[in-house]
Amino acid sequence: MPTAFHARNANGIPGVHHLDKGWPNGHQISDMWREFPGNDGAPFVDQHRSLLLTLNIDWFGPFLNSTYSVGAIYLTINNLPRSERFKTENVILVGVMPGLQESRTSDINNYLRPLVDELLEWYGGRTIRTNIHPQGTRVRLALFINACDIPAARKTCGFTSHASLCACHKCARQFSVFPGTTNIDYSGFDLENWELRTWENNRIFAEQWRNAETMAGRRELERRNGTRWSELHRLEYFDPVRSTIIDPMHNLFLGTAKRMITVWTNNDLLTDSDLKQMQILADGIVLPPDYVTLKQKIGSRFPFMTANDWKSWCLVYSPLVLDGHLPRVHLQNWLLFVDACRLMVKPSITMDEVEESNNLLLRFCIGVQRLYGAEEITPNMHLHLHMDSTIEDFGPLYAYWVFSYERYNGYLKDIDTNQKDSFEMTFMKRFLQKTGARDFVRSFESLFHHHQHHLHFLNRFLDLVQPIPPTVNIIHHHFDPHEFYALSTDITRASRVTGSEPLPPDAYPLSYGR
Repeated sequence: MPTAFHARNANGIPGVHHLDKGWPNGHQISDMWREFPGNDGAPFVDQHRSLLLTLNIDWFGPFLNSTYSVGAIYLTINNLPRSERFKTENVILVGVMPGLQESRTSDINNYLRPLVDELLEWYGGRTIRTNIHPQGTRVRLALFINACDIPAARKTCGFTSHASLCACHKCARQFSVFPGTTNIDYSGFDLENWELRTWENNRIFAEQWRNAETMAGRRELERRNGTRWSELHRLEYFDPVRSTIIDPMHNLFLGTAKRMITVWTNNDLLTDSDLKQMQILADGIVLPPDYVTLKQKIGSRFPFMTANDWKSWCLVYSPLVLDGHLPRVHLQNWLLFVDACRLMVKPSITMDEVEESNNLLLRFCIGVQRLYGAEEITPNMHLHLHMDSTIEDFGPLYAYWVFSYERYNGYLKDIDTNQKDSFEMTFMKRFLQKTGARDFVRSFESLFHHHQHHLHFLNRFLDLVQPIPPTVNIIHHHFDPHEFYALSTDITRASRVTGSEPLPPDAYPLSYGR
C-alpha cells in the first residue's frame, strides 16, 4: 500500500528522523495538535515519531472537452516543515478513483476502507527499518485533518451536502427554503442561537444511519441530522466535526470573492464600461515579484480565474480599482470582507485578530443580506462565521489551505496517457516513480557521506528529469529544533543569531488607505 511505503521512508525525510518527539518542525502548534489523543491516553505527539496526517480528496478533469472526472486521494505529513511537506517525494498519493463522475459517499467509502484499515494499525505504532535507523524504529500515524473543498469534505466525512436543510457541518442549524421554491435560505446571522455539532452526536447519528434498514429511513435521518456513515468513523480518535476544516481557498476566494462580482454585475452596480476602466487602473499598479497580476481579466469579466487570481483580486486590486465605480455603501461593505481576509491569511495571527476578523465577517454578511436580500446569501457566507473555530483548532489558514493539492491535480492531469483505458493506473505509476526515484537517491546518503557533491549531483539530475511542481510553501533555510533549543538556553550564542523564516511575498497582503 502507498501509505506503508511512504511511512517506511518518512524517517529519511529531513526534519522527521531527528525529532525527539512528534512535535511539529516549522508547523503551527494549535489546540488540536496539543489535545490530539494517543492510544495510551497521553497526547499523541508526546511520543517519538508520532506523525499527524492531512487527508485531501479532490476531483479533476483529465481531458479537455470531456466531462470525465478522476478523483485523487492525498496524504501529507503535518510534522514536516512547509519547506518539505509538499515536495513530491513527501506527498502520499494513496489512490486514484476512476470516473465517469465524482463519487458519492458510499462509493468513496470503498476507497477509504483500505486506507482506514492501515491507519488503525499505524495508530498504535509499528517498528520499521529506515535509512537512518536500519535496526528499526517505532512510528505512529494518525489522521489529523480532512482538508478538501466543501463537496468533497462533506462526502468524505459523511455530512450531507450544502443543498440539504442541514447544510453546515459545524453547527446543527436547520435551514428553510424560500416560499414557493426549492432554494435553501442561508440567511440569518444570530450566532448565539447556532448550536454547534459535537463529536459524540455525530457518531451516534452516523451509526443510526448505518443501522437503518431502509433507504427511506436513511433519507429521513439525513434530513433530520445531516449525517451519513463514513469509513472515517471507524477511526475512534478522529473528530469529523472539528477536523473537517473550512478551506479558505474555496470558501473565501473561489467562493465569496467570485460571488460578489456576480452580485454586482447582475444588479448593474458594475457595468462593462466600469470593468474596462478598472482594468486600465489595474494595469497601472506595479506589484512586487510573485504577486499574481490580472492582465485583461478584470476588463473581460474575470474569465478563467484561479484561486490565486481571486486572492490577488480581493487583497490587492479590489480596494483600489473599485473606488469610484462601485457605489460607496457597497464598497464599504466589501472592504469589511477584504480586511477580514487580510487578517486571516497572515502566516501568524493573534486571538484578538481572530476575533476581529470574525466580527468583520459578521458585519459583511449582515451587510450583504441588507443590501442585496436573503437570496444572495450563500453557504460559504454562513461558513465564514465558523472560520474562527478552524483557526483556533489548527492555527493560521496559511498552514493548511489546499493550494498545493490543487497543483498536484494539475501535475497528474499533465501526465501523458492513451486517454482510452487504465490511465488512472498510469497516473499512479508515474507519481510513485517520481517518489521512488528520490527515495532511491536518499538511500545512498550514508555512502556519500564524505562526497556530498555526488549526492548533490544526483538530486540535481532528478530535478532536471523529474521537475517538482511548484508549491506555495518555500523556505530556504532548514529549521533545527535541537539547535533552536540549545540557542534558547545559551544567551551568549543566541545574542548573535538573527534571521527569520522566508515566506512567499503574497503571504503579506499589500496595505491600502481609505
